[in-house]
Amino acid sequence: MSNNVKRRLKLWFRPTKKKIILVCVAVALLAAAGAAMTRANKAAKASAASDEPAYRSVILQKDAMAESITVTGTVASADVANVTTQQTQTVESIAVQVGDQVKKGDIICTLDTADLEKELAKKQKALGTDQATAQRNYESAQESLASAQEKYQTAYQSYATAATDLETKRAAFLPAQTSIQTYQSAYDAALTAEQNAGIALNSNSQIVAAQAAVDAAQAAVAAAQGGGTQQAGNSAQNTPSLQSSDALAQAQAQLAAAQAQLAQAQAQAADLAKAYNDAVAARQAAENSLNTAKTNCNYEALYTAYSAADQACSAAKQTYESAKQQVDAAQQQLDTAKEQLDSDTALEAVEQLQEQIEDCTIRATADGTITSLNATVGSAASSAGGTPLATIQNTGALKVSVNIDENDIQQMQVGQRAIIRSDATGDKKIAGTLTQLSVTTSENGFPAEVSVDDADSGLLIGVSAKVEIVLSETEGVYSVPYDAVETKDSGEKVIYIRDGKDWKELPVTTGMETSYYIEIESDELTDGMEVRVPIGEAGGTDTTLEDMMNGGMMQGEVVIEGPAEGGPGGGGGRGQQGGGGAVMVAPVG
Repeated sequence: MSNNVKRRLKLWFRPTKKKIILVCVAVALLAAAGAAMTRANKAAKASAASDEPAYRSVILQKDAMAESITVTGTVASADVANVTTQQTQTVESIAVQVGDQVKKGDIICTLDTADLEKELAKKQKALGTDQATAQRNYESAQESLASAQEKYQTAYQSYATAATDLETKRAAFLPAQTSIQTYQSAYDAALTAEQNAGIALNSNSQIVAAQAAVDAAQAAVAAAQGGGTQQAGNSAQNTPSLQSSDALAQAQAQLAAAQAQLAQAQAQAADLAKAYNDAVAARQAAENSLNTAKTNCNYEALYTAYSAADQACSAAKQTYESAKQQVDAAQQQLDTAKEQLDSDTALEAVEQLQEQIEDCTIRATADGTITSLNATVGSAASSAGGTPLATIQNTGALKVSVNIDENDIQQMQVGQRAIIRSDATGDKKIAGTLTQLSVTTSENGFPAEVSVDDADSGLLIGVSAKVEIVLSETEGVYSVPYDAVETKDSGEKVIYIRDGKDWKELPVTTGMETSYYIEIESDELTDGMEVRVPIGEAGGTDTTLEDMMNGGMMQGEVVIEGPAEGGPGGGGGRGQQGGGGAVMVAPVG
């Protein structure tokens, strides 16, 4: 399995045979381990030669069991602040160096502001002149507004007074108007009747037409009679004309008819004239009654007063509205002057230069340690290219950036506990938490971040660290190496425990599994039991003691035992220091 992603099972056994630890010193332990490896290898070879297995044993003791995945990464700060600037002036002085501790607001460096100061002086001078003019305009606008407001108040009071007077006059006039309403209606009706009668009289054209018909008929009769006389003079010599007599008779008949129509039209005209005269008399009577009613209620005086009040109120209203418009215009003029006074272009230019000069003092944007500094006295300072002037990292908030193998990513969850180690901190176990896990892979796996939970971890930014991410944990359980558990043909799982000089079979159930260990359960299990673990079998794959120790399989009291008595390697029994004797190895650390 690769060093980048290694699945390990950790079993911590606290030794119960304390006298072994008390007697053995570090040198003796190393010597014992070396001797154990030598004898284990000899035992394995002897067992292979004789087709008999070699065993070691472990001493049971309840402890914690954990499954984890180990990855490596680089320590970095979880809180990084880049100090940048848009200014292009040259660096005048630098107040810090890499490794310095700074607080937010501390000066990092200062830039040369000589040219900016000169430009600021010019603009401030121009600003003074512009501001004086703007101030005068503003004060003048204030005076104009005050005058307009005074006129407005006067006009408002006049308008209010006129409106009140109008209401008073209206209240006095309305009863009089009501009292003459009947007479006014009668007069209006009589006047209308008079006008209609006059129109009827003046539009009577029948008498004119009838008179014209009579005149025409009379002329026709005269003409007919004249023609008859001439004919009578000639009748002495000729026969009288029957036709002339007929013409006269016809003309006379037409004249009689026309005269009858004229008489009828004249009679109708007389009726219309009488009706008109009656209407005039009725209108005159109604007018007299109306005037009498008006006199009785003093109508004319009240109406004159009301009309005058109405005109005065209208004039006052017009003056008031004009004054209000003048106030609005003066207010707008004042607002314009105020805007020029407060937001003058010259003022904005001065403020911009002042801000630019202020920005030439580069300050720390966060608390932390200066880890990079890209400023040189005399060189232009700018972050336009993407390179910050300085980088500040919080060394009290660290993280380890790691990559998770695709085979392990499904087992990872944000919030899992982690144990961090590094060469810089020795054997110290530093608490951590998986805080970030990418869902997209990169060339090296799935990027992830593990936060360092210990504020005084001793870790240094940039160093390599090994991170053990705990997948699952179980407390207070028994566990043995995989090879210690055997499965019978019936499917039952058993281990072999020491029973005097022999090994006794003990059925167990299994639980959590890790790379090297498996959890076992049985009511008969007790602390201190010695469990047999095969080292190798004929025809099988040997696992050397060195492999087991490197893999974490020897983290407890371990007994190495050779083949049965009389086998290759000597006939010594358990505890003897002969070729097949047992060697007790105490855990290290």
